[in-house]
Amino acid sequence: MKKLVTLLFAVLLLGGCAATPKPVPEGYKGPLARVFDTRETVSRTRVYFFELEKADGRQIKTSSWETGEYNYGQGFNMVVRLNARYIPAGKSVLTLSGVTHVAADILAFTGGMYSVSGDVAVDLEEGKHYYVKGRLSKEYSAVWLEDGEGNVVSEKIEKK
Repeated sequence: MKKLVTLLFAVLLLGGCAATPKPVPEGYKGPLARVFDTRETVSRTRVYFFELEKADGRQIKTSSWETGEYNYGQGFNMVVRLNARYIPAGKSVLTLSGVTHVAADILAFTGGMYSVSGDVAVDLEEGKHYYVKGRLSKEYSAVWLEDGEGNVVSEKIEKK
């Protein structure tokens, strides 16, 4: 029985490694743009992430995901991991999200857990940098994409 449990655990662990999200389709050799996740630090144990979740339906490893993995089992300690990734330039549909991330799951019960997510159609220029920006609060939450000069280049996904 012990061997069976160990084998199942190993298969699940290795299967997770094979499913690592890739923002650029395999074999793609065209122009690229770079999209950066951003954050707003609320406290040493709570952060609001504004992040790219998907590019044209392809799942992407977000900053909140990576921060959670990196800090797993660390209690109330949290080291924030911010991601930036290259994605194909040109017309795209991006899934953007704003989420509250806490150092320990128990902190979610103290309130202040906000989120917003949605798809935006964009036309990304080759070689340019873009930043996922947003605002999270009880009254209003929104997420959008800005270029390197701070111009909003997508619609705002809003939740009131």
